[in-house]
Amino acid sequence: MIDDQQAGARPHTGRRRNDATRAAILSAVLDLAAESGSAGFTMDELAIRAGVSKRTIYRWWSSRSAVLAEALANRAVTVVVQRDTGVLAEDLRAFVRTTYEAAGAAPVAAALKLIMAEGLGGGPAETVLRAFVHGRRAALLAVLDLGRQHGELPETYDPELVADAVFGILWYRVLIGHHPLTADVADQVVALILP
Repeated sequence: MIDDQQAGARPHTGRRRNDATRAAILSAVLDLAAESGSAGFTMDELAIRAGVSKRTIYRWWSSRSAVLAEALANRAVTVVVQRDTGVLAEDLRAFVRTTYEAAGAAPVAAALKLIMAEGLGGGPAETVLRAFVHGRRAALLAVLDLGRQHGELPETYDPELVADAVFGILWYRVLIGHHPLTADVADQVVALILP
């Protein structure tokens, strides 16, 4: 999971975050991303939807990208299965399936498109995007590392290339929208990448 500094959050400047307020903002940002599509939404709209002041949002996050990144990272932590059963194929299949199913859902797919569009513009949004992507790759690399520790992967196996393949397919399908991200697709990807 990315921390506040990686996500572009501002240093603590006032009262501590209220968990209910934080949850309302993170939920609202995903809903607004799904509703607004590529046009995006304003921080004013986010504040109204979450029932908070815009100042509250800016106290905790530096930008819309930072709020999106935290919402996406939190969603990933709650829905993506990361386990160590000792059988890499099962653990990897569970990780990729839940990752693809989450990314294919309307609110998350819309938020991913929006954060990618903003990140490609450079500047702080690019830093937020890179931190988010790094966090998700690190989670997958941890699953692959457990497989290597259990002797299920040869030393010559390139986990970085596998992460590129898994997430490359995800981003391609989310951004282009030509095919869905399903459990069946996840299973096919896992079959392709395991030795």
